[in-house]
Amino acid sequence: MFGCNYSREDGQGLGPVLHPLPTWEKGAVNWSGIQGASLPESAAAQLKIPPNTPYRATGVSLIMHPSNPHVPTVHMNVRFFCCGDRWWFGGGIDATPYYPNVQQVVEFHTVLRDCCQRHSRDYDALKARCDQYFMLPHRNETRGVGGLFYDSIHDDYEKCKAFTFDLGRSFVKAYAVFFSNMHLPFTRLQREFCLYRRGRYVEFNLLFDRGTKFGISSGGRSESILVSLPAEVHWVYNYKPPVGSDEAHLYNYFLQPQDWLHLGREDIRKMASPWAARRPIASATRGKQTEPLDAQAAAAVAADAHARTPRRSGAAKEDTTLTAAFVVGAALGAGLASLAAWMRSGRKR
Repeated sequence: MFGCNYSREDGQGLGPVLHPLPTWEKGAVNWSGIQGASLPESAAAQLKIPPNTPYRATGVSLIMHPSNPHVPTVHMNVRFFCCGDRWWFGGGIDATPYYPNVQQVVEFHTVLRDCCQRHSRDYDALKARCDQYFMLPHRNETRGVGGLFYDSIHDDYEKCKAFTFDLGRSFVKAYAVFFSNMHLPFTRLQREFCLYRRGRYVEFNLLFDRGTKFGISSGGRSESILVSLPAEVHWVYNYKPPVGSDEAHLYNYFLQPQDWLHLGREDIRKMASPWAARRPIASATRGKQTEPLDAQAAAAVAADAHARTPRRSGAAKEDTTLTAAFVVGAALGAGLASLAAWMRSGRKR
């Protein structure tokens, strides 16, 4: 783990980067605060802000790309924006699994719903907004299983602030739902599928993510803006998962919006992870699951006797879960503290 603190004329930032650790192939928790005399033209037009209106913006952004394909990639962002006499909060949390467990997805959404209920916020509306925002239109699929997302809440400053900070603090509890998966064995082919699906994450961040576009257009620090990208990713031409495979299970049930908290018994049964009922060695040797992504991969697998042998993550130790929670929680706590300090230093009432 290493950190990157920076200060410029128009702002400053703090960015602990986890790269690499046994648990995380790459991760980062960034806090930044910027200010300026005028928004970029595109942002001003979108927000309907008059030209030459001074602004201040601050936020915490967190991204985790785990080493184990059974643990989802996760993203969290909370932010505050003040422009002239206008102010608003934004934020969200979403998960991108590769081999999803429907019960864990439901529990993840339950934590987020509980956070909304503590602050009388409409979980269903924020969940629907997340599904809409993280849709890849050129693929006709969601980036993952969603979560919460809101662009702008500004009804009551203290209530909006309390909800946004509570959402940030709820992150570790929500993500810890998946931490037990860090101990699961995985195959080389599962790893390859994970790298392929990470490509969707890259596509969204570079093509559609408004935070990325604003950061680049406002002259932000590119290393911090692009730190969310995974360390390794593969693209495969015209890949289609084999029918009946564990990889096809993701496509069949988890890449379109679902009403996760109101699934019926039959829905749960159909969406249950097919590999969960099998011993790891059976999962690794099941024919369709281990079909490679393309002919080149087939040759590599044939030449590698270990390709079908389950592997354990290097972090599969008894204290993995506690260590993961501590590392993420400590970095997130520092980011939220910086966010609060920046807001106190310059918000105009």
